[in-house]
Amino acid sequence: MPDLPLPDLAASIARTDRLTALRTRLERAGQELATGRKADLVAASGRDPGRLIAIESGRSRAEADLDGLALAESRVIAAQTALGRLEQVSDDIGVPLLAAVRRGDLVAARTLAAEAEGAFADAVGRLNGRVAGRALFSGAAVDRAALADPDAILADLRTAVA
Repeated sequence: MPDLPLPDLAASIARTDRLTALRTRLERAGQELATGRKADLVAASGRDPGRLIAIESGRSRAEADLDGLALAESRVIAAQTALGRLEQVSDDIGVPLLAAVRRGDLVAARTLAAEAEGAFADAVGRLNGRVAGRALFSGAAVDRAALADPDAILADLRTAVA
């Protein structure tokens, strides 16, 4: 180390301290810029920890609300898809079946009735659909299916009609 006079040595130490502080501030600023989050949250909240707690609490509630909205959105999409499929099946089978019955075309009516039985099973399956472990169309009883097994329903209908 060179032999420096005392004032030059003090100035050199002061410069080194300022450079170290500057490097620390630059590193912190770079980290804050990269993460988007202040390093000293209390200082960023105006030295009021209550404000910081309120901000964090609000953020947590907003994240929970977003999760709930995402679940609701997926349930609505699944329900709309199921109902759309039911409408399509009704148009594809129901209208032609009624027309065949009105015409007295027994062969076409039986063929469409057989298709309708498969479509009914599909419809019951869709109405018993689940999203995130919860039944879509069973109201508050989200832990169980909305409808009975399609074969059981058809058996009951056959008994009632007979």
